[in-house]
Amino acid sequence: MKPNLQSVLDALSARGVPSACPRCGTGDAWTAADGIVYVEVTGGHNVRSAALVCGHCGHVALHALAVLGLDD
Repeated sequence: MKPNLQSVLDALSARGVPSACPRCGTGDAWTAADGIVYVEVTGGHNVRSAALVCGHCGHVALHALAVLGLDD
């Protein structure tokens, strides 16, 4: 399953994560990169992640879907 932007933002908000970009401070300017990002970690494991992109400065933030309860 590919989570949509709103489900990722809702999961982050439920955990108290601020909506402002940590680089430029712009709030509510996030868009979702198309698809799922697989981050390879030590031992050959992959972490399924959602990539959010700040529409103001271009900062990219990766969020592990399993931690957010969005990974099937």
